[in-house]
Amino acid sequence: LHVLVNNAGIGLTKDLEDITLDEWRTVHAIDLDGVFLGCKLAVSHMAKTVAATGLGGSIVNISSISGIIAGHNMAAYNSAKAAVRHLSKSVALYCARKQMGIRSNSVHPVFVATPILDPLVERLGRDEAYAKLGRQVPLGHIGEPDDIAYAGLYLASDESKFVTGAALKVDGAFVANPLVETARVVDAFGRPVLGKSKSGEALALEHDAIEERAMRDGMELMWLLAEAHLGLRALREQRRDDVRDADGGVRRPAGWGAGSPAAAGPQRAIWA
Repeated sequence: LHVLVNNAGIGLTKDLEDITLDEWRTVHAIDLDGVFLGCKLAVSHMAKTVAATGLGGSIVNISSISGIIAGHNMAAYNSAKAAVRHLSKSVALYCARKQMGIRSNSVHPVFVATPILDPLVERLGRDEAYAKLGRQVPLGHIGEPDDIAYAGLYLASDESKFVTGAALKVDGAFVANPLVETARVVDAFGRPVLGKSKSGEALALEHDAIEERAMRDGMELMWLLAEAHLGLRALREQRRDDVRDADGGVRRPAGWGAGSPAAAGPQRAIWA
């Protein structure tokens, strides 16, 4: 046994308050417990194969982009897929520590043309459904099964022999898009949620506005920090100018009256 791919999974789109405990457990039993059991039972057999052949082993766990980005009505699915991501890292560290020669990584696809999109396809038709989802992906279209298969092939092969504990996103830059949350109009299963899609021009204008606001806020912060620095330096210089008299008091320069920070004496004054 050289390669294990944990790919089984189901979805659940439901509001948090409406999810039953049985539904929660079912999603986690398949999407998470199945991955755990696969890893747990495979590593010993894989380690023996690695030792006998001198060839490395690889575990590929198929998670989801929903394991990185949450949806308002996907608590169970988000939880399970996010756990797969971290479980894969834990397995990677365990195998590395034990010097098993086994790598472990997770794959995180975005919308892919598979039966999981059937509910949206049945409602809108194939072309419109895929186009609707594709507008949310910076590359402009959804993925194909081969896109995920080749990612898994890379992680399973020796070409990735130094890659372990990684979360490989196969998402057409979906997560890289800073407006991904505002642009999304369907959940990760293609089911519609409230909101309207935005045109590329509208998204570009919104992105420019965000950048402009960030630059303005950054400049304001720089000025505040500069003023604070100058204020602290002035306080330090003032402190050095204070000279204790023979009675242990403080002789204050002109301008420092009873209301100044140093007026309460050296023990009570607040210095930077």
